[in-house]
Amino acid sequence: MSTELKRHLDSLGYSHPPVDEEFRRFMYVERHRNGGALVLHAYQGELDEHMDTPDAHTRFARAFLQEAFREEPKGVATYVMAIVHEAAAYLPEFVGYLGERHGDLVVKSGHLLRKAEVQTTTAAEYAARVKDSYSHGTYRCGPLLQLSLVGQVAEESGRYFPEFLGRV
Repeated sequence: MSTELKRHLDSLGYSHPPVDEEFRRFMYVERHRNGGALVLHAYQGELDEHMDTPDAHTRFARAFLQEAFREEPKGVATYVMAIVHEAAAYLPEFVGYLGERHGDLVVKSGHLLRKAEVQTTTAAEYAARVKDSYSHGTYRCGPLLQLSLVGQVAEESGRYFPEFLGRV
């Protein structure tokens, strides 16, 4: 992580969680100014820069998940969200991947204005709608609804995707 980013996080009031000293410096806690919700952050680039073995990454992952799911008091989540920035950068953009590689896959999407309405289409058509409606960081078509990556049962949308699952 760059010195500039560290200064920026400090200026926003980010702190470090009460975890083992080995990994404490790689975890950042953000307290949202509207309501005080806590978000746990880590940065993949920083982890890659300072951890040179798969074992170190595995130990960090365990420590991060343990902290991410901490409850204080019991039954009350400490964090509303935990993010490892850029951790999935090696994965393809999922909607485009489905549209290109599995265009005939039947998918379901919601409607932006009528929540109860569900549209059935192909992955290729949905990807085209997303691309056509994308502007300034937002797409303006309904959300892609649940999709099974390990097979389809009954009314579900999905298929078994061994090549994608192997990357995850």
